[in-house]
Amino acid sequence: RMMKANSFSICTYTVSHVGWEITNPCAPEEPPLLPTVALSTIDPPTGYHGLDTSITINGSNFYPGIRLEMGDDVFVHGINLINDHILIAHTTILATAPPGPRDVRVFNRDGQFATLTDIFEVLPTTRHYYSPIGGDGYPYLSPGNAATSLESAIDATFDGDTLFVATMTFDDFSLLVDRGILLHGGWNNDFSARNIESGKTLINLNGNITFYGASQGAGFDGFTIQNGTGDYDIVPFDAYFGGAIRFMGGGAVIANCEIRSNAAGSPMNYGVGGAVFADGCQVDIRDSYIHGNSASQGGALYLRKCTGSLSRNTISGNSLFAAVETLVGGGVAIIDSPGMVLTDNIISTNTSAAEGGGLYVENCPNLTMAGGRVSENDASFVGGGVRLKKTTAVIDGVEFTDNTSTGLGGGLAVIDSSEATLTASTFLSNSAMVGGGAYASTGDFFSRHNLFAGNASTSTGGAMVVGAVTSGAVIGNTLDSNTASIVGGMLIDEGIEVFNNIVVNSTGVGISSNAGQPSVLSHNLVWNNSGGDYSGCTPGDGSISADPMFSNPASDDYHLVLHSPAIDAGIESGLHADPDGSRGDMGIYGSHAFQMDQPAYPKNLTADLSGSNVVLAWDRNLEDDIAHYAVYCDTTEGFTPSGTNFVTLVSGADSTTTLDLPADSAYYVVSAIDTSGFAGGFSAVASISPATGIGNRVARYNYKLGQNVPNPFNPVTTIAYELPARTNVTLNIYDVNGRLVRSLVAQAQESGSYSVTWAGKNDYGEPVASGVYFYRLHAESFVKTRKMVLLK
Repeated sequence: RMMKANSFSICTYTVSHVGWEITNPCAPEEPPLLPTVALSTIDPPTGYHGLDTSITINGSNFYPGIRLEMGDDVFVHGINLINDHILIAHTTILATAPPGPRDVRVFNRDGQFATLTDIFEVLPTTRHYYSPIGGDGYPYLSPGNAATSLESAIDATFDGDTLFVATMTFDDFSLLVDRGILLHGGWNNDFSARNIESGKTLINLNGNITFYGASQGAGFDGFTIQNGTGDYDIVPFDAYFGGAIRFMGGGAVIANCEIRSNAAGSPMNYGVGGAVFADGCQVDIRDSYIHGNSASQGGALYLRKCTGSLSRNTISGNSLFAAVETLVGGGVAIIDSPGMVLTDNIISTNTSAAEGGGLYVENCPNLTMAGGRVSENDASFVGGGVRLKKTTAVIDGVEFTDNTSTGLGGGLAVIDSSEATLTASTFLSNSAMVGGGAYASTGDFFSRHNLFAGNASTSTGGAMVVGAVTSGAVIGNTLDSNTASIVGGMLIDEGIEVFNNIVVNSTGVGISSNAGQPSVLSHNLVWNNSGGDYSGCTPGDGSISADPMFSNPASDDYHLVLHSPAIDAGIESGLHADPDGSRGDMGIYGSHAFQMDQPAYPKNLTADLSGSNVVLAWDRNLEDDIAHYAVYCDTTEGFTPSGTNFVTLVSGADSTTTLDLPADSAYYVVSAIDTSGFAGGFSAVASISPATGIGNRVARYNYKLGQNVPNPFNPVTTIAYELPARTNVTLNIYDVNGRLVRSLVAQAQESGSYSVTWAGKNDYGEPVASGVYFYRLHAESFVKTRKMVLLK
């Protein structure tokens, strides 16, 4: 046993004679492992880009030496242990940290760890503030800490952020932004209220504003932007781009803005997009007034290789100035942009274009244009209102008024292998040399249920010209008082179908073909055309020459009224039946409407003998505005109701009437008239035979499944069908793979006519995707399937 001097411990050495075993009690011993940490909660569960944050973690077995990992670009620079079950971690979330949920892992000093999965989420700093009287507290995340420098505020933002800006005026302004931020203007200084009617934030430009490199939506909401000049560049081509704003990739947002008096280029310098130029962007331009701008192409907007939408904008008073290139798109030019959707825009009084006075569209598959108005635009060559080139388009419910072209297509020009389907639109007082309302050639053109009134051509086709098309149809249109030196109504090609139209009061020929008889020319009402009703073709089955009896054409009201010969006079096809299941009317209000303006036809008409009288009874209509029922009678079963066989009007509150007993067999039908004077379809025939004393209670129905209306649709469509007797009915919707999507009907139903709507949702109430769907009616031995298209 020995003691070492100057030592803090006493060591004992033991020497064994056998094996020389030496023990040293002063050698350090391995400490026991600490218990593994356990985790339960984290507060707060989120943090923002670019900010420091302190996170409280609850668990157990927390001891000195503990450390924390939170994934890429979250730097943990300090940990405070409150006790063995609470720690506070001090972190910095770098701007480069990928947003989204992430795991948190806590290690003890022995390397043991516990993990909470997806417990913390990195969020972008979505809101920042700028005000000249702000507190200037970086990164400006509250109104009180608003930046007093716009540049500093922008520097604090990241893609997807919104920068709120107080109402003020920025003078001598230009800006280059390399991230996807939305500037949100029109706020008062403390951001407690916003006024975008008269309090927009004003920017007076010296140059323009350019956004580039944005992965998400960049742009402006609630600003007035004026007096800008385009940005010169050679990418994507040599030009001046965007008089006010230029977007290069990413998202492009213009909302609740007024953009005025900007110019891209000059008469000596080629420029595109007098107000806005966007290239390769997902655009969202809405609720804005864009006027008084100019460029060589796209007086207001020039969109290239974009997707997205334009909604509820007024684009007016823009113009084009001279350039070597063709002047296209006095208001808007859209180029190489698939799937663009234009909804409820007003495009008016744009001038100086050669092609597309209001709107020029080139090489844009699947364009949709719905609602709104195109008016008072002009073009010197093609398409005073709209010009489509190498484009497929659906145009629905658009008003074309007072547009002018000195060449082709006053309202609309569809040429250069374009494909257009035109529905429920109006063409009023447009003019051109050829095709005052519309001109279509060398592509596909389908005009269904449109109104052409008061259009003019200095040569031919006052309402429309459809020639040399690959395929097409003119179905259910109303043409009234159109004018031309040759053909005032429509000039058509031999390869198209023409039926269910009303063509009246033309100056010139009503319907003409220079290429021979169209593939279908039947069931049209053509009357009172100064150059003759037909030229170069002959009317087919079901043709009528009589006054169609419009409600009030002076006010552009072309609904059919009492005794109209065009009611239930369309082609006999379930595809073109009215939505109530009756035979389709001629003209714009028949065989297509999602919701009929006119009343449905009365159901279950019966005729009974009662002494020396005939008693007619029927089911009252479900509409609440039925003024009268019109009763017609004839001795011929298949008679056409008219003023000559009209019997009486019955109050809309009643559903029965008593008539004198006829001398011989008689046949009766009833039609409903609403308070606007619009007349609906005719009931099934009921008959009486005094000689045999037999009344006819048979309602004539057949198994029938109609085409859904409208088709394509978004988001609601109506399916009509008929049953001749009581039967078990199923009506199901399937996708293209045959999978059941929605069961619409599964029950027993009586004889009669039925309709059901589908709102584009599956049996779980979830919206389904755009695409082709099939609906199948199964009733006893009758099975019928039809196709429909949901287009969002």
